[in-house]
Amino acid sequence: MKKWIRTLITLALALAVFAIVPTVASAKNYYSMPRGFRGTWYGNHKIVKVGKKGYTISKYGNYSAFPHFAASRVHHGWWVVGINHTDAASYLKRTTQKVHGHNRVVLDHFMLRIPDKAPYHVEGFARYKSMKNYSIKSTISYLPWY
Repeated sequence: MKKWIRTLITLALALAVFAIVPTVASAKNYYSMPRGFRGTWYGNHKIVKVGKKGYTISKYGNYSAFPHFAASRVHHGWWVVGINHTDAASYLKRTTQKVHGHNRVVLDHFMLRIPDKAPYHVEGFARYKSMKNYSIKSTISYLPWY
């Protein structure tokens, strides 16, 4: 009889410990850029080069590289691309927009600037080199992560 009571108490304590210990859950991170984003994009006097493992933005000779990142999906087709071990994050989305009378595939780029309020301004980049000096801008009324 004592053996059964001791076994039940041990089992109850083990279940209580496992119920109290928190479970770590994390969202899936991708360590390569989606294929639809890769390539060279032009617009707003900038060149954006997106590769498998990072992306660069150049403007008039200035150069910003983001080689180590984690990308994951968020709402409404947006992807968050963050530099590892920092709070810096960009939001990218591939859309189709009418640019100077033609439907073009556009890579929308959003970074939150504090203080900022709706409508939020989004930069766009097209695949055509001739679009480098065009201003491709749009607005969104929601933040990409909501």
